[in-house]
Amino acid sequence: MPELPDIEALRLYLLDQGILGRSLSGVTVLWHRAVRRPSSEAFVERATGCRIDGLRRRAKYLVFKLHRASGEPDLSMIVHLGMTGALVFRPSDLEPPRYTWTIFHLDGPRDLCFPDPRKLVKLWLVEDENEIFAGLGPEPLDPAFTTEELWRHIPGERADSV
Repeated sequence: MPELPDIEALRLYLLDQGILGRSLSGVTVLWHRAVRRPSSEAFVERATGCRIDGLRRRAKYLVFKLHRASGEPDLSMIVHLGMTGALVFRPSDLEPPRYTWTIFHLDGPRDLCFPDPRKLVKLWLVEDENEIFAGLGPEPLDPAFTTEELWRHIPGERADSV
């Protein structure tokens, strides 16, 4: 299963490959249950034409910031790799990797494929990330996450109060 360092390494790889500034010329969803919100049809319609303006990690999720030129509010595309998912660049004229369930067609000669042999991948497209992340705890790699902050989130008795 990809762990937090693996997700961070994937984020850095995508940035190094020049994902920022690319536009989604289309999205092909081959397994509709991967899309959790909205419907897969609405996901394709709303994501197509968006420019990728940001990419960050939140826990074990990747968050793509999508800018809509139409003047509508920007979107967050949230990706969870499950246990065996990946994001793989592939030349647009080649077949996608086996078990690819979603293909993000980028402007230019490459697509970003989302394969997962176990079908545990998840995708969301939302205006407000809190719809998805509201129940998550603090981000452990955030500079604001201190020892004091950790103690605030641990329930029960404290060793320092004995």
